[in-house]
Amino acid sequence: MSVLIRFFSRFLSKIKNRTDRLELPEAIDSREPPKTVPTYEKLKNRGTELLDSGDRQEAILFFEAAFNERPNAESHVNLGFALLEIDRSSDAKIHFEQAVKLNPNSFDANFLYACVACADGDYKAASASVKSALIIDPHSEPALNLFYKVLAIEGDFTQIEDHLTLNNSKIRSISGLKVLMARTLLDISAESDLKQSLLVHAANYLKIAIELNPNDPDVFIEQGRLFLFQDHAALAADSFVRAVTLSTNFAPAYYGLAKAQKILGNRTEAAASAEKAILKNPQHIDAHKMLADISLEKSEYVKAENHYQIIINLDPNSAEAKILLGVVYSERGQYQLATDVTRQAIDLSKGFPEGYFALGNIFLKQQRYTDAVDCYHQALKLRPDYVDVKNNLASSLLAMGNNDEALRLYQGIVQVDPTNEMALQNVAYSLSFNANCTPAEYLAAARQFGTIATARAKPFTTWVQKPLAGRALKVGLVSGDFRRHPVGFFLESVLTYLDPEKTEIHAFSNLVYTDDLQASLKSRVSHWTSISSLTDEEAATLIHDAELDLLIDLSGHTGANRCALFSWRAAPVQAAWLGYWASTGVAEIDYILTDRHSVLPEHQSHFSEKVWYLASTRMCFTPKSLVYELLPSPCPSIKLGYITFGCFQAAHKLNHEVLALWSQIHRQLPNARFYLQGKGFDDLTIRAELLARLKDAGLPLESVSLHGGEKHLAFLKTHRKVDIILDTFPFPGGTTTCEALWMGVPTVTLAGNSMLARQGVSLLNYAGLSDWVARTGMEYVAIAVQKAGNIQQLSLLRAALRQQVFQSSLFQAPDFSMHLEDTFRDIVLDKYPQLKNNQYQL
Repeated sequence: MSVLIRFFSRFLSKIKNRTDRLELPEAIDSREPPKTVPTYEKLKNRGTELLDSGDRQEAILFFEAAFNERPNAESHVNLGFALLEIDRSSDAKIHFEQAVKLNPNSFDANFLYACVACADGDYKAASASVKSALIIDPHSEPALNLFYKVLAIEGDFTQIEDHLTLNNSKIRSISGLKVLMARTLLDISAESDLKQSLLVHAANYLKIAIELNPNDPDVFIEQGRLFLFQDHAALAADSFVRAVTLSTNFAPAYYGLAKAQKILGNRTEAAASAEKAILKNPQHIDAHKMLADISLEKSEYVKAENHYQIIINLDPNSAEAKILLGVVYSERGQYQLATDVTRQAIDLSKGFPEGYFALGNIFLKQQRYTDAVDCYHQALKLRPDYVDVKNNLASSLLAMGNNDEALRLYQGIVQVDPTNEMALQNVAYSLSFNANCTPAEYLAAARQFGTIATARAKPFTTWVQKPLAGRALKVGLVSGDFRRHPVGFFLESVLTYLDPEKTEIHAFSNLVYTDDLQASLKSRVSHWTSISSLTDEEAATLIHDAELDLLIDLSGHTGANRCALFSWRAAPVQAAWLGYWASTGVAEIDYILTDRHSVLPEHQSHFSEKVWYLASTRMCFTPKSLVYELLPSPCPSIKLGYITFGCFQAAHKLNHEVLALWSQIHRQLPNARFYLQGKGFDDLTIRAELLARLKDAGLPLESVSLHGGEKHLAFLKTHRKVDIILDTFPFPGGTTTCEALWMGVPTVTLAGNSMLARQGVSLLNYAGLSDWVARTGMEYVAIAVQKAGNIQQLSLLRAALRQQVFQSSLFQAPDFSMHLEDTFRDIVLDKYPQLKNNQYQL
């Protein structure tokens, strides 16, 4: 993309609300130079290449060298342009002024000088220069808009009318001129300091036009635009309907109506209006984009792809359409197609960060963290304050094990924008397993999110409530993890054994794709509703209309959550359970369901919710049917002659404290081996960083083997290679611990002082392995060494462990489900005891 076009998109976007395409000026022609290129040409072309790639500072050096080589009008323009890119407008203005003196007939010099002068408030100079530019090119839309803007600032609306009259031969009436005046003022009203006054003038012109010709559909189209500018979407919709009534052939009227309807939240109606606009004008790019965007929001990927493809066919240089088409492919798992089309967008929009951000997101979805980080750094190089990029960069770094840097980035976003809900949630999530974070510090961070969520919500205050006796309790479950995910694995058997006469389950899924486990979960509930494309208000209204007794969050501050939805108080009683391991900080969530090993009585103050203890464990595991056929194997140490410790956790759980204790174990058992497996461990960067941390912790690398993720069955078979699992802390295993127990492999865990840090304590106690729980780091090492030193006892445990855990509450879904149903009813009655009475009337 040329420097000039990039400048218009950033600097001149304030002048009008649509994109302009300008011809590439000869002064910055980026075509390949001839074989024999003068020094000046080489310097100029190299500067242009660097500017196009976003390396502004380096580009300035080359443009300065070109200027020193040949200080003509062209070099002044190019250097001034580059200086504008780093916001040195005063220096740029000097160069543009010199360029005008050297070449008064340069459109670029006159126009750019006028732009900078206008931005500086020097309207007299801006007016003179833009007039000169229009003499050179009378049809330049950006120059015309700047000219009108300067006249509007000076209050000279008469001259704007005169100029429009002279340059628009199609104006055949006074009302037509008034409509055109209103349209022109609306076009240039994006400038914040002018917007209100320009809108007032536009409204006056439209009032006159309506009085002169109340049957002109153009009048009501512009009136609709005016109302949209004034954030009056309902009034705008009425105006566009009036325009459609007067002339059904007006695509702009249908599109305007679609915009208003979408703002009002009526996406179905908006899509229908956009389709009518396309029927009137099949090449209406904005209408196609609206349909594509709505389809993407609703996960209707085929429709979205079709409309983005049409946009690209109409405008092959539309980088935005290609980026969004890449998003569609990525959501469908077509990563190569997504990568290819996004790279095309990057080539079209060099100097803009959106393409690199989109490409990074594609890599992040594939867990190609190193590639994602590279893309995010490229995007931040182009726009250092790009918040969404910083957020996803932090997520990538977190997955790679760089917890401290990830937390620093999240906290940096919050520092700049204390109301950024996503960043607030990510701070809370990161702090929840930060060994240096106190429970009080975590709770303060979670409550900061809750305060913002509550402030943005409009909570319901009344609900349809009926006595509980003689009917099923209506319970809603909200999650983005109804799939092959720990939440899905722990939930499947529970839903199977819930009594439909006692509990009616309504699942509200924030998931945009499906898998076999989701299909299984879906078959086990009474009602299934997707809320992934709904706003919090829309979802809350839908849930409120379901007349639930209890609504339960299963995600907390993890990915794909709808935690803020609970601030709307869609149900009279709300609780958190299963999918998160700490307080949500949301005041409207009344209870958190846990067990007595996970949360000690003295730790209840760690939660904004009321702690409610389940009858036994807080979660019940579901072994897949295929797993029953895969029997536990003998201890590998019997054959190998040495103990193999295993760990199947992600890199971000392998902190220095964990590795340091493993090093102590190795010092006492120098022949032991460590088998580490996790997602991303085959990534060269993650692998190198993890090996470096292992070495720093004092663990000999020859004793360690790293392995990437595997499919589920292959992963379970990997348990044949390890004797003992070493748990991580303060973020222990959950699903991995249960699967290891099922495969006959016990885990050494370290008890902490938070619900998360005591997850292993809970699992092992309910599995009957309390002697594998350590209270201190020294005890963790001692247990590992002691258990590894008695191979015979370890072998006996391995052979009996599956049967032992199968009989425990951790695996007994029928009993767990029965007690869970009682808990659901108990917490509703705890908050509304009057519902127990059949005579109660609300």
